[in-house]
Amino acid sequence: MKIHKTTVVGAGAAGLGCARTLYETDPNHDFLVITKDIGGRIHKTKNDQIYDAALFALSHYKKVRAIVELGRFANPLKVRFFDKNLKSYTVLSLYKNPIQLYRFIKLLRKFNKQYLAYKKRAEVVGQKKALEEYPELLFYYSQSSKDFVEGSNFKTIIEKYIEYVLYSFALEPLTYISTFDVLRYSLVALGPTHEILFDEKRAINGFEDKVIRDEVVYCSKVKDGYKIATKTGKELYSHNLVVATEPIVTKKLLNIPTIRAGTYMHVFTVKGNLKPLYQDNGI
Repeated sequence: MKIHKTTVVGAGAAGLGCARTLYETDPNHDFLVITKDIGGRIHKTKNDQIYDAALFALSHYKKVRAIVELGRFANPLKVRFFDKNLKSYTVLSLYKNPIQLYRFIKLLRKFNKQYLAYKKRAEVVGQKKALEEYPELLFYYSQSSKDFVEGSNFKTIIEKYIEYVLYSFALEPLTYISTFDVLRYSLVALGPTHEILFDEKRAINGFEDKVIRDEVVYCSKVKDGYKIATKTGKELYSHNLVVATEPIVTKKLLNIPTIRAGTYMHVFTVKGNLKPLYQDNGI
């Protein structure tokens, strides 16, 4: 019975990043990738026109840049906000509150420095352990964003601008996410940000033969590692197991009692001509 060294379940950005790291670290590493499709949230819809969810990437996303190409620059000056009354305004309106903007950017820079160090640390230890090594990040992780906003000295710009941007990323009201996520998503303000171009063949270049198009339906711990069963009836064994799937699937495969509730969304492709107002804003 052959036991593979590592099996990666899922080939979204996380799964592909893991597989790419394994391959580039040691091309002879015995690993498999089991997935229904390549790309996950950056996978294009059937008509090959739009991505399912992820649209942009920051230029310092090193792991992501290994599997996508950066497209055109997303010029923040062309971003237009619309309030509940459909009144529009641009990002330049932020400068009506220069002191608040300065304070928020200052906090983001401080957060970003720790966040990058935390992500680097999380490459070699579990995320929980890595987070515990950065007390300020751990505090943000457990703090309600509502408490954060109420106690901040930049409340106006968050409620008028940042909240709209965060909703487009998280698809949740500001009060539903933690301070950690508020700051993490807000890092786009530090830029530069680019549209992404995803090519499936490029993403798995070099380890195409290690990719199995299938769906894992069961996995369990055994003496020498893990037993993995797929929808088509395959039974595989692996010393190491990486589950890089959406939370509800991960919960099922790893038999996790509870997880944070997920977000459900519907994506519609609308065919038509943009009004001049939107055409002029580039993105």
